[in-house]
Amino acid sequence: MRRLVMVVSILLGVQVAALGQTASEPRGWGYGFGGVGGTSGGSIVGTLHVGGGGEWLVHKGFGLGAEIGYLSPLGDLGEGIGILSTNVGYHFVKPNHKLVPFVTGGFSLGFKQGPAAEGTSAVVFSTG
Repeated sequence: MRRLVMVVSILLGVQVAALGQTASEPRGWGYGFGGVGGTSGGSIVGTLHVGGGGEWLVHKGFGLGAEIGYLSPLGDLGEGIGILSTNVGYHFVKPNHKLVPFVTGGFSLGFKQGPAAEGTSAVVFSTG
């Protein structure tokens, strides 16, 4: 198990080289993610969080985005929760600039199916 966690951590932590810029600016993009972490509160528990999402610039720098993921303890991957996040943002796009600053904000909803899920939904507001 320890070797599997190490291999998954290394594979998820490897960064992919950026692709060259195209002549036109992208209006939308998608992404996937994965990572390991931990929680505390009496005992330390390793966690795994995987998911994917995307964002679309709908008008000038104004964008809408969403992602869905799964967060679970490493020792029992069936005991996780789903996480749905949506956001709005503004990208300060300038022609011929590689760096594009942005502001974003939204909410996340945790969900789980089954009898243990009663009362476990939570909404988290965030700004970025």
